[in-house]
Amino acid sequence: MNNDKLKDFIIKNRSSFEEDFNPDRVWSKLKKQKAVRKSLLLPNVLKYAAITILLMMAGFTMGRYLVPHQNPTTDIGLRYQYHAVDNYYAKKANTLLQDAKEIHIEHTVLDDINNLDQQYKKLENEFLNAPLAKRKSVLDAMIQNARMRVEILEYVIDIKQQFKNENNVQSKIIKI
Repeated sequence: MNNDKLKDFIIKNRSSFEEDFNPDRVWSKLKKQKAVRKSLLLPNVLKYAAITILLMMAGFTMGRYLVPHQNPTTDIGLRYQYHAVDNYYAKKANTLLQDAKEIHIEHTVLDDINNLDQQYKKLENEFLNAPLAKRKSVLDAMIQNARMRVEILEYVIDIKQQFKNENNVQSKIIKI
């Protein structure tokens, strides 16, 4: 029923609809709208390209500051520390090792010291080949290893010396 009223209305007023309809005018408006859309498309593409470039630059800039890179001054500082640690503990461990051999320390202790020395050499190779970010932790492990070697040798030598001193005191008591 509603459709019939609409249909009747369109049929009665068709001539007035067609009078206002000018195909040339409609097509010219459509062409203008299409030209406007094309002209808007180019700025939108440029806008997205500019945003993409800005985001990439921001990511690159943040990446440079967040990711640790090799800093030559830090590398030189770590290498200086490495050489200082190596020289100090190597000299101290060598003198203690000579003292230990002179007072005839058991081979099991010397074997343990040799094992620590082999681990130190592995850490040394790892330090020289490691990236800068890992070098500090490897250097700390090297220092701990060298300290442990020196402390073990000092402890064993002290015990051996105390044992010798006690034996000397007992032999003097027996002679009297």
